[in-house]
Amino acid sequence: MDIQSYKVDKEIEEQNNMISSAGYDLYEVNYGIAANYGDCIELHKCLRDVPGFRKQIINHELEHTKGFHPKDIVHDVTDSHLRNLKFLPMLKTNPETAINFMPLKWVYSIKKIGINWGSIFYLGIGFIIPSILMNMIIKIGLFNWYLYFWNFTGLINLVVVLLLHLYIKKNGLYCKKIEKK
Repeated sequence: MDIQSYKVDKEIEEQNNMISSAGYDLYEVNYGIAANYGDCIELHKCLRDVPGFRKQIINHELEHTKGFHPKDIVHDVTDSHLRNLKFLPMLKTNPETAINFMPLKWVYSIKKIGINWGSIFYLGIGFIIPSILMNMIIKIGLFNWYLYFWNFTGLINLVVVLLLHLYIKKNGLYCKKIEKK
């Protein structure tokens, strides 16, 4: 093992200990980028290749509340790691990370449906302007546009989640709990 690899492994071990000492279980997975589910945090295994960015992601996830609180939405919307778009190269090389931006997804580590409130917030804001414009063009009522939007969003979410499940079935699920040291 060379010195650089040793430093990276040591840095990742320190990051894992930071998560454990905060009272979270840590799972490395092969979908999404990262998520905090109250008692556990999931990180995509490819984040090991970029430990500096991994640390930014971990700090972001640790700043969330345990459980759900509206502060979590504000945190997702205002945090700079989303604005600096460092995750875009990861989307190109690992398209399965796109599931991180879906409103609903199956969470393999806790075997439950995960709700991404930040994504729901962004979609809601993204809906308002186009629906008002469409309502001005085609007068079918704002409520109907609202229903069409969420039905379309739900359909897209379902297709992406199904494609992810097929991908995982084809390539194998990687969901490894990182034990505390």
